[in-house]
Amino acid sequence: MKITKWLHLMEIGKIHWAERIWATVNRSNKGEIPRKMRRLCYYVTLKLRMIEMLIRRLYQECDDLYKQARRHEERHVFTPDLIGKAHALKVNDELKYWIMIDLDSLLFEIDSCCELVMKFLLEVY
Repeated sequence: MKITKWLHLMEIGKIHWAERIWATVNRSNKGEIPRKMRRLCYYVTLKLRMIEMLIRRLYQECDDLYKQARRHEERHVFTPDLIGKAHALKVNDELKYWIMIDLDSLLFEIDSCCELVMKFLLEVY
């Protein structure tokens, strides 16, 4: 099926991290910011927002897991003397996997963001 119509969902926000860089580029280029630099700036901004959202979600997920783990009993606590004798505490498996997925995503997005920032800074200099 060919897509012939779509909606543009706009996110309104400032690019705080790059404001001083923009000001300097504007002065040196007589107000014109190169297209590649603008594009990289928006990509970095998107990644930073995604990282922020992932961290917020991870905080909530870890808090939920902590609440479940707080209900442990002494028989759930592992020590060197009790290896193989303590009982595992049952917690929400789905929550554990969401935490692992979000941690993996966070590491990926941080790495990706670092690469984009390096490209952006090479364009600046």
